[in-house]
Amino acid sequence: MRTLFGVPSREVELFDLAEADIPTIEWGGQTFNLIDWYSGSQFVETLPALKRGRSMTADTVASLPAIAYRDGVPLDDVPAMIRRPDPTLADGREFVQETTLSLIDNGNAYWWITYDDVRNQPIAARILPWDDVETVWDRHHTRRHKINDDLVPERNIRHLAMNRGVKDLVGSGPMQSSRLAGLAYMLNFSADYFKEASNPSGILVDPFDNDPDEAVDKLTQWEDGHDRGSRLLSGGIKWVPNTMTPGESAWVESHAAGYVDVAVLLGIPPPLLAASLLGGANSIIYQNLTTVYEQWYRDTLSVSYAPLIESAWSSLVPRGTHVELDADALLKPDLKGRVTIAAEALAAGIIDADEARAFTGFAGTAAVPIAPPTQEARSNANT
Repeated sequence: MRTLFGVPSREVELFDLAEADIPTIEWGGQTFNLIDWYSGSQFVETLPALKRGRSMTADTVASLPAIAYRDGVPLDDVPAMIRRPDPTLADGREFVQETTLSLIDNGNAYWWITYDDVRNQPIAARILPWDDVETVWDRHHTRRHKINDDLVPERNIRHLAMNRGVKDLVGSGPMQSSRLAGLAYMLNFSADYFKEASNPSGILVDPFDNDPDEAVDKLTQWEDGHDRGSRLLSGGIKWVPNTMTPGESAWVESHAAGYVDVAVLLGIPPPLLAASLLGGANSIIYQNLTTVYEQWYRDTLSVSYAPLIESAWSSLVPRGTHVELDADALLKPDLKGRVTIAAEALAAGIIDADEARAFTGFAGTAAVPIAPPTQEARSNANT
């Protein structure tokens, strides 16, 4: 069997599989197979908030530097498995980004581990498409993994799974939420109306009796009048909608609600997705930006994504070494907060002036004595 970096190639098998064998679903004028549908990928281009939130989460997790510790001390020489685990990618940041995107889209990420045959140590990791791997129970009720219907050695697979229960084979990510379908439908309805001037379904109420021919003529006139442009329909006929009208579909409100729902699904504080459209009460100011990022990290990033990546990475470095994604830069207080903390620590004698300048970001600047204003300056100020 052909391999690439030790991964069994599926090139032949994929081309041998007839597309007709994969069940499909029609949505928004496009056809999706069940694999793409249940991954939620069809909603990424439909919902701007989802596209933004998805990339924001992956980019933020990838921006956290990976640090290797041994006995609680950071290593100056970062293992190659951390710096660049996949030789086909630019660096470890891109590796973490792709892993996070896989977790968001499907709730699962699979790493294929390649070993040095001489030293029997992992030397590379490659992210597999989540639909290339099948997770099954063996006779001991232990999770095993298959590629091309063949069981693979467990030491070659690291399976990162979100929200996986004891009886679950695989995890579940935010993109599997059925709420996304409702949001996409609502926005598509409004978009189709404004784009195509589509005719919403409803009932025509005529106060006069009509024979079949007259009814058909009036209905045809009504339908033709909604194919762009305006028409005159006489006879006192009134249209009564039996579904949501375009106005009720709330074009602007739909977008705002979409941002909030996506923020909840992805665990992102709504202000970071511009969800202040709902009224502006949650707008971000400079002073509370750090608090928002801290909330996001503590509630979502540090519990849903970082631990999975850290645990999998730690299993691939020498014993006694573990890996952490450093969030210090993300959680760094704003300037006002740093100055306040430094002033209190300086007054308490915990740090000296040089340490206070370093903490606030003014390291290397000397204190400049400020002379009190002269009498002339006070007089000019008063006038």
